[in-house]
Amino acid sequence: MKSGTDESFAAFVAARSGRLIAHAELLCGHAEQARDIVQTVLTRAYPAVASDRAR
Repeated sequence: MKSGTDESFAAFVAARSGRLIAHAELLCGHAEQARDIVQTVLTRAYPAVASDRAR
């Protein structure tokens, strides 16, 4: 079962990943690299979000 944080973060990603990828692609100029960048950023952001919500 997912925690509330998992569900909230998944909803955030689902709602915003398209725009994040589009912005990243504008910055780097490559679609595949943009997807990789967004995935890396979101993967690194999740632990901070989860620990902040645990407080």
